[in-house]
Amino acid sequence: IADGGLDKLPDPKFYDGYALTTTLCSQGYPKEYVTGHKITGIEKYDDVEIFIAGAEYNENINSYKTTGGRVLNVTARGETLKDAHNKVYSVVNKIHFDNMIYRTDIGKHEESNDTDKAARWNQRRRGRNNTEICRKRFKNHSYFRRAELLSRSGR
Repeated sequence: IADGGLDKLPDPKFYDGYALTTTLCSQGYPKEYVTGHKITGIEKYDDVEIFIAGAEYNENINSYKTTGGRVLNVTARGETLKDAHNKVYSVVNKIHFDNMIYRTDIGKHEESNDTDKAARWNQRRRGRNNTEICRKRFKNHSYFRRAELLSRSGR
């Protein structure tokens, strides 16, 4: 792509339904983390893709080992968000490396049946949109007030 070959790639495919990705990380990421841990459970799974990021194949141990903080991305598609979630986490539970961490709440908040969420947000913001809130915060900032005072005094 970087060399101008975008027109040679196939057209993108679009799918109905949902997709969900969970990132498996080394404990300590994004700060200090230990690498070199053997990874087990990377296999071919139906309807699930494993994208290798911070890992490389080590021929000495005949397996993958961790080389970075963000090690693997596990992605699945499903007819519903819950279906995609179940597929991803069923595979995540089969993968292991020492000090592996990952979030378990990915996709769960989107399943809320609370249709009155927008009304509660507006109530909390007193009907103001995000732009209005940001402008008010900026106007209350000391640098802005100083500039405003200086412009009034003719300096």
